Formats: sequence, structure tokens, C-alpha cells
Amino acid sequence: MGSSLTTTANISLVNGAQAKNIFWVPTLDATIGVGTTFYGTIVTGRDATAKTGAVINGRILAGATLAGTIALDTNTVNVPAP
Repeated sequence: MGSSLTTTANISLVNGAQAKNIFWVPTLDATIGVGTTFYGTIVTGRDATAKTGAVINGRILAGATLAGTIALDTNTVNVPAP
């Protein structure tokens, strides 16, 4: 995936998919929208932001290509078991 990742709706897992097996790799930034539910591991090239009330079922890793930051705002982060 090139460029940035922005979510504005919930992500649903189907057919036995598990958050621990899903990887999102935007080369720039990632933004998880207000109140949305997100599944998977995000590996950004720069920054990652989770807007108010977003639920992350996975992990956020920022700065794969440049120094990056992770900004959280009243979020729940559920890290899946290995």
C-alpha cells in the first residue's frame, strides 16, 4: 500500500481472519477515525494517529522510514495474543 491510510468506518473480520495476521503498511501516515474499530498491525513510514474513541485491535508501529510518532486520544488498544 502506498501513501497514507485513513479510516472513517469500522473494519470487520470475516471467515476466521485474526487481527494478529493482518498488516497495514502505509509508506507515509495512518489515521484511525473517530469512534472506529480497527483490526491489525499498522507499520507506518512516519506518524500514526488514533482519533477520539477509536478502538485498535492490534498494534501501531510508527517511523519505519523516518522518525515517527504515535498520537492517541482516549483510545482502547487491545494487543492480540501471539
